[in-house]
Amino acid sequence: MRRNRAPGVIACITTIVGLSPACNQSPSLATQVAGWWVDPQSGACYCPQQAECGGGDCVAYALFGLLPNNRYVEGSIAYSANLASMSTMGTLLTGTYQVRDTSVIISQPNVADATLTVTFLPSGEAHFGARTEVRPPAAITAALEKATASGSLTWKSYPVTQ
Repeated sequence: MRRNRAPGVIACITTIVGLSPACNQSPSLATQVAGWWVDPQSGACYCPQQAECGGGDCVAYALFGLLPNNRYVEGSIAYSANLASMSTMGTLLTGTYQVRDTSVIISQPNVADATLTVTFLPSGEAHFGARTEVRPPAAITAALEKATASGSLTWKSYPVTQ
């Protein structure tokens, strides 16, 4: 009995050895939007309430995360590069998200679902509905992943290492 090979599999194999661009496809929207995002216009911290104010370089980031298991996290953090730390500004909000076609649908308790059409710009910015977002610096991303891994939604002076 002879098995037929799927044309896509052969095309992908030839791509690996450099013969065809067939598998050079864009990542899915779910893959592109996953992770942490911040407003590119960081703001001033609420000083002197935040520990990061003591560093003399405190900035506030409005952020949201589209995290594993369709978990959505949103809020603000204060960050100081001089102190190498970040603190939540209040408690982060949570919910769930799903990706449909060209949109992300955000669901939070006691709030109507929000459908955000997603577009990407060559500059690296992403538009989620009317929101413009960028990826945070790598050190902040790593610290956010660690800080929220246990489900914690508030912290003070969490270490941000380079």
